[in-house]
Amino acid sequence: MRRFLARTWFFGCSALAGLSLVHCGGDEPSKKEWCDDTSDEAALLSYAAISSTGGSCSTAADCVLFRNPLTCVSGCGQVTPIAGAAVAQLEMNLQALSDRYCAPYEDEECLGPIQLPCIPPLGREVPECAGGRCTVTIIPWDELTE
Repeated sequence: MRRFLARTWFFGCSALAGLSLVHCGGDEPSKKEWCDDTSDEAALLSYAAISSTGGSCSTAADCVLFRNPLTCVSGCGQVTPIAGAAVAQLEMNLQALSDRYCAPYEDEECLGPIQLPCIPPLGREVPECAGGRCTVTIIPWDELTE
C-alpha cells in the first residue's frame, strides 16, 4: 500500500508541477527564476490595474500621464493616460501590489527587473481628451525648439 501511495504521489506531484500548480520536493525555482517570475506577475497585475483605470474626460485638464511606480517592474518609463480623479485609488491598488511583490523581491535582493530595449521618447508626451477618453499626444522634439 505504501508503495502505491508513494508512486501515486510522485506521478501526481510531477503532473501538477508540470502545470506549475505545485512545487514538488527538490524542484524549487532558482533565485533568478523566482525573481523573474515575481517581476513578471507584478508587471501583469500592475499593468492590468493601470489599463482598467477609468480614462473618461471632458477636457484635457481631466487627464494625467501615469507611470507604473513599481520598483520590481521594468517599463521603460512608459506613460498611460488616465483620469486624474482615478489616481488616488490606482496608487492604493498599486501599493498593495508593491507590498505583495516588490517588498519580497527587494528582500531577496533580486538584481532588478530585466530592462527591456527601450525606445527613446520621440517628443514630449502631453495628456489630451479625445472623444471623451484620455489619450496621449506626442509633440516632436523639433517642434518644441522652434
